[in-house]
Amino acid sequence: MLDESARLIEFNQACSKVLPQLTRSMIGRDIRKAWLEVTGQTMPFTLEAAMNTQDIEIVLSHHTYQVRVTELQHVNHGKGGLLLIFTDITELKELQRQLEQLAFYDELTQIYNRRAFFQQCNQAYSEARESSSAFTVILMDIDHFKTVNDTYGHAIGDQLLVHVVKVCQSVLKKGELFARYGGEEFVLALKGYTLIEGASLS
Repeated sequence: MLDESARLIEFNQACSKVLPQLTRSMIGRDIRKAWLEVTGQTMPFTLEAAMNTQDIEIVLSHHTYQVRVTELQHVNHGKGGLLLIFTDITELKELQRQLEQLAFYDELTQIYNRRAFFQQCNQAYSEARESSSAFTVILMDIDHFKTVNDTYGHAIGDQLLVHVVKVCQSVLKKGELFARYGGEEFVLALKGYTLIEGASLS
């Protein structure tokens, strides 16, 4: 709890678990100064936006908290300070990250999947059209991949796919869009490359 001048006036035991460095001796101190002393960082949310909910990450504890800033009222309806409520949403954020990973990344090779490629490629293509820049898409596959699977098994085939991805990544420039299109097929989008320049790379 903060008073009308944003000074700390009270905190509960649960808050002590969130910010263990917070002590009773800091009561009466401006919350921004107390936060800096406790976390070593400037406060990552504003106090002016009462009734606003913001997601912040407290780096020291490697947890993500949803912070709700609520304006308090005195009995005479005057301004009475602020109440800060911290809710630990670390597990929710991790679940969201995992779902995003499943939705946009190929599980085996850990590069973009077809869905993510089309999403990113459409945006990049639109930007290229607006700037009248060259833009080339290359679709490639692994020759005789079915023979590898049939002869050595799918586990070896998977290893081959991972190896091909690593080889491709070693020669790609940072920011170039590369994805697994499906099976043994891969796709590459090249900004600023004409069709002839793209063909020379393949």
